[in-house]
Amino acid sequence: MNRPIYLTEKEIKSKIDYSRQKSSIYFQDKELYLGSIYPKKSAEKVHAICQEYANKNLSCLLIESDNSLTVWIEKGDPQFQLKTLPEKSIPSGEPLVACIDDSKTIQYAVKTILQSVGYQVVSIMKPTEELKILLVRKPILIFLDVNMPDISGYKLCEKLKRFPQTKDIPIVMLTGNTGTLDRVRAKLKGANQYITKPFTSQQLINAVQSLVEVERN
Repeated sequence: MNRPIYLTEKEIKSKIDYSRQKSSIYFQDKELYLGSIYPKKSAEKVHAICQEYANKNLSCLLIESDNSLTVWIEKGDPQFQLKTLPEKSIPSGEPLVACIDDSKTIQYAVKTILQSVGYQVVSIMKPTEELKILLVRKPILIFLDVNMPDISGYKLCEKLKRFPQTKDIPIVMLTGNTGTLDRVRAKLKGANQYITKPFTSQQLINAVQSLVEVERN
């Protein structure tokens, strides 16, 4: 029987191969696929899922960041594995999506999911220092975390909706906050959509496709 492997976000850089642009990572000579992303308050449930998966003698890697838990899993069990996305090279002219989040794990997950279906992704981890990237590169949509150390996602959303250069860009809040009041607050600040963790690859893809189509029409 395998045992689940638990790493913190700080440990992953030296232990995981992110060099291949696919919806997977390479760890201890095994290819693992993105299972799902959970808020840290779901830790007990996530640990149980990982242990059950390991009981089937399949590899399971759990990466812990400041505000989320990301599960990477080995092929072999449809109960736990999300559909892997088709690979696709990204020409320089492909539409650009921005992800504003201080978690490297979330950034990698969003990038691998969206790149696999034809979008470029620009990662912004320090919004107070890197906001000019949005003005220069002009993404078609912004995924925005709520809980960040330098600035609240709600406050940043409100600011972006006031700037003439960014006010028309759809914003999707991507957060572990599941309360009704959080959703209402996001809407009042100008967010176009609200996705809670754990999210699936299809939720991200649907958000981009639906909001971009609305803006075009």
